[in-house]
Amino acid sequence: MARQEPLVLPASLGTESLSASPYAEFLEDSTRQLSLEQVASPLYANQFQTNTSGNALNFGRTRSAWWVRFSVVNTSPSSQQWYMLLDALLGDEFALYILPEKADVRQESTTVTAQYIQSLEGFRRRAWEMHLPSGETFQVYMRATNGDSILRLPVEFLSADAMLMRSNHNHLLLGGLYVAMLLLATYQLLMFVSLRESSYLFLATHILAMFATIHRTNPVFSHLAFLSDTGSYFFTAPTFIAIASFLLFSRQILDLPRNNPRLSRVYLLSAVVCMAMIAITGAIPGGSVLPSWLGLGLYLLEIPVSLWLAFRGNRIALYFGVLHVIALFTQAWNWWHVVFSAQVWDTSQDLYMGLISLQLIFPVSWLQALRVRFLREQVKQAAAEHKAKDEFLAVMSHELRTPLHAIVGLTGLLRLGSQAEKQGEYLERLHTAAQHQLHLVGNILDMAKAASHTLQLDCRPFRLDLAIHSLLAMVQQAACQKGLELVLQLDGLEGVTLLGDRLRLTQVLMNLLGNAVKYTRYGYVTLTVVVSPVSDGRCRVRFVVADTGIGIPPDKLGHLFEPFSQVAGQAVLQQGGVGLGLAISRQLVEAMGGALTVASQPGEGSEFACEITFAVPEAGLETASEAMTQHALPPGLRVLLVDDSEINRFVGVEMLHNLGVEDVELAPDGEAAILQLQQQDFDVVLLDISMPGIDGFAVTRWVRRHGRDPQVPVVALSAHVLPGVQQEGMAAGMDAFLGKPFEYAELVVAILGVLSGGRGDNEGR
Repeated sequence: MARQEPLVLPASLGTESLSASPYAEFLEDSTRQLSLEQVASPLYANQFQTNTSGNALNFGRTRSAWWVRFSVVNTSPSSQQWYMLLDALLGDEFALYILPEKADVRQESTTVTAQYIQSLEGFRRRAWEMHLPSGETFQVYMRATNGDSILRLPVEFLSADAMLMRSNHNHLLLGGLYVAMLLLATYQLLMFVSLRESSYLFLATHILAMFATIHRTNPVFSHLAFLSDTGSYFFTAPTFIAIASFLLFSRQILDLPRNNPRLSRVYLLSAVVCMAMIAITGAIPGGSVLPSWLGLGLYLLEIPVSLWLAFRGNRIALYFGVLHVIALFTQAWNWWHVVFSAQVWDTSQDLYMGLISLQLIFPVSWLQALRVRFLREQVKQAAAEHKAKDEFLAVMSHELRTPLHAIVGLTGLLRLGSQAEKQGEYLERLHTAAQHQLHLVGNILDMAKAASHTLQLDCRPFRLDLAIHSLLAMVQQAACQKGLELVLQLDGLEGVTLLGDRLRLTQVLMNLLGNAVKYTRYGYVTLTVVVSPVSDGRCRVRFVVADTGIGIPPDKLGHLFEPFSQVAGQAVLQQGGVGLGLAISRQLVEAMGGALTVASQPGEGSEFACEITFAVPEAGLETASEAMTQHALPPGLRVLLVDDSEINRFVGVEMLHNLGVEDVELAPDGEAAILQLQQQDFDVVLLDISMPGIDGFAVTRWVRRHGRDPQVPVVALSAHVLPGVQQEGMAAGMDAFLGKPFEYAELVVAILGVLSGGRGDNEGR
């Protein structure tokens, strides 16, 4: 075939370069055994292919040896200095031969070549100083392998000025990039040493690995030339290390061990796989493309994971995901070339990707600092909450011991047989102390339910006026002891029956009135209740509790409804309270569809208000108090009371006797209960859930499957208040629940309910 026209070196070129690619021909040597004498022989000379594209030769990823030849003639004067440059990554075998056109290749070609070229030592690329006599034509032969990496041969001829300009430009650009990366890595290492935060170490490792990866194809430092050895078995190691370290860094900055342990394990496994690939990639044909695939896969993994965490409220993940989206789009063309179209890849694309990576590292470093700041704030918040809970426990210990002291002391006086006229007073105070302690325990349990989103409201008909007056009876004594006037302003309450949770409503008002009395030294406390009818058989009730107390500073209002919050700090021990009342009240009001608001001026008093809409029950529905007063339990009832606590059995029997039930059998445990149920028939079974041995669930299941009367009503008695316990009881066959402690009215309603065939309507708290 006809030979290509020779490349002509002109008399003057200035600062431009002259590409030899349009004049080049190439030959693949898949055996890697051909010599110069063989490829120059007629047998192979005619097998050379012409570079029809005119672009730089790019053979992609190949393990073959490639021969390139072209002719060059120097028409410039002898004073013109020429350089030949191969601006590409060529780290494996390479040989260059320059021979006069009529030379015999069987002669010592290396010696002949040395007469016309001299290699530039220490230059970042393969470059030679040319000494071509003017007017003569020379044959140039190149042989190159590049391991598994992309083999690209962009041959250029440059004048001395152009060579100097190219060298200075590359060194300034690459030097600046590498210095910036080394400074960033040093900063990350110093932060790791200072803070012992592993994410800094992972990011420093990633930056150093990226530095090594870019330096392979764009070298500057001669002592790192071993990184550019494309024939090395571990040539791809820096890229794998960069990917593995960034996976570990991402796992830390996204808080995957806490946010999603399963994804955290995926990231750890992926990092281990990357490190394992270092040992096997060198043995895989075409394995140098694997790091590119893994790098692209890393981007495609980071983006959905980050955005998914962002949708769950992780602001760091949002920024992290956006950065990866930007980086992916800015490098999409490069990724396409590296992974899918290696024949058009250029070493400048590695440099471009390095610059993009550097730009990504800066905001990632900022995100890392932001995360550390968030973590410190969380630590401070946790410390503050821990301190608040310590104070809460101290106050709670004081508050619980106060009514316990009264209960123990008063029961002791009753046992001593005090005067009969004083026993009534003792009993009244004993009942007040017990109610106080029950109120405290109820607040704690409701706070736990609200935190776990298991707070459930009961919905029963109740008389609003009766609920308000019974509430005032409990508050009146505390107000009188402090010399305060308790003012009641009611509008539209007479005979109003509502459908809702009377206990929760009373709890809210008790908390608000108790706080008002507690923090008011003189003056009055006012409860205002206004009922306004609305459409669809509903009515709106507005409750306002106002006082002339110490008031609340403006800077405390924002934290007033937080759990364990106290306006007066340690002084609360002088006033009483555990710091849960307002937090619980707000949760309960919101659960009932209202909102609790506060207005206050220090030294003038406070006003708490809430507005709740209630349904009005249909005619015929009776309130609990009506059930107690209008209905006695049916005569002749036979009741089995099962409880492992002797005192609870005693109290239960006395309550049933006072309600007119004389035939009551007792069982101290599940086995005794089953024995009784095998021998006798009962109208109602009052069954404790938590008992040693056979518990209440097991007894109920036995009754439903094997009992004499499988349909006997079973009312569960338990201090357990979680919905899961009640659900398990319903599944076992229980008909109703009474939460300990319970009042007479609740017991009557529960028994009447199960006798009338209702199931699950009496869930205690």
